[in-house]
Amino acid sequence: MAVSSLQSGYQILDQSNQMAERAAREINEVASQEKQSEELSFNRVEQTPTPNDVERRIEEEDQRQQSLSQIEPSYTDALVELNQARQYNLIGTNVLQRDQDMIGTLLDIHV
Repeated sequence: MAVSSLQSGYQILDQSNQMAERAAREINEVASQEKQSEELSFNRVEQTPTPNDVERRIEEEDQRQQSLSQIEPSYTDALVELNQARQYNLIGTNVLQRDQDMIGTLLDIHV
């Protein structure tokens, strides 16, 4: 029974492709969310704040930032996943190249 690393190499390449697509989608989602918030920023009305309003707004902003960092995907997470996909792709390609080299060596030995 022959054991080939081709299947493993193709599985690694497929996994890296899925990881890259997922990371690209996350980057696109974060970029579109930022673009929407920038597009609507001209509609904001500024009021003269009182000291109590300033403290309350600072607390609300801190809470909002904490909740956003826990919920929303960031560029950092997506870029890390994209880098991992790149590494997986290199590994999968290397596995396939090694398999081809091994087959070539076997053919040289038999000839």
